[in-house]
Amino acid sequence: MEGVPQFYPEATLAMPPGDPGADRRFGYARYRDMTTVTDQRRRTRIEASASPRRGAPVGRATTRARGGLMKVQDIMSKTLSCCAATDTLQKAAQLMKEQDVGAIPVVNDCDERKLLGIITDRDICMKVVAQGNLTSTAMVSEAMTSTPATCRPDESIEGCESLMKRHQVRRIPVVDLGGVCVGIVSQADIALRDTPEHIKDTLAAVSQHHARPQGQPVAASA
Repeated sequence: MEGVPQFYPEATLAMPPGDPGADRRFGYARYRDMTTVTDQRRRTRIEASASPRRGAPVGRATTRARGGLMKVQDIMSKTLSCCAATDTLQKAAQLMKEQDVGAIPVVNDCDERKLLGIITDRDICMKVVAQGNLTSTAMVSEAMTSTPATCRPDESIEGCESLMKRHQVRRIPVVDLGGVCVGIVSQADIALRDTPEHIKDTLAAVSQHHARPQGQPVAASA
């Protein structure tokens, strides 16, 4: 039929004979249908990208939907560097540098790993260096926190966050029932799997200015 594109033969059923605008109207209808399909495919891709992916941060709601809250043992660092109370501060500082960490558990023995305390880079700076007591023989026992906040491997992440807020610390040693240090959990470990709202609250509480020994609980407000 004259005026009808040859690649749309089905259009002849809907076009009046001799209508010069038929091919233009039919082309517009085809364009509209193709646009609708494209929009549907785009929405499908967006919805798929919004669903949880492997390796993406998992918030509390997603965790519950998957069958229960995550535990400390699911996020803690299990490969530990440790030191003894009788080690020198220089050795502890060197270990922090090599492992790129800011805190090291202090144990009775690096094989048995009974937790005695924790030493941080801040401890070394504030308790020793700032006091002018840094010597080649200064020991870890002079700067470590002897009674740090600890948590259990099967404790919930919420419980661990509460400890961080209360004691204003960013790292907590994880101990089993026998007092053996089996890991350490940091604020960064939690941040990778928590919701932005809870991360903000924890960070604000931990970062409040305080002038007391690390690990001492925050006094309850009246």
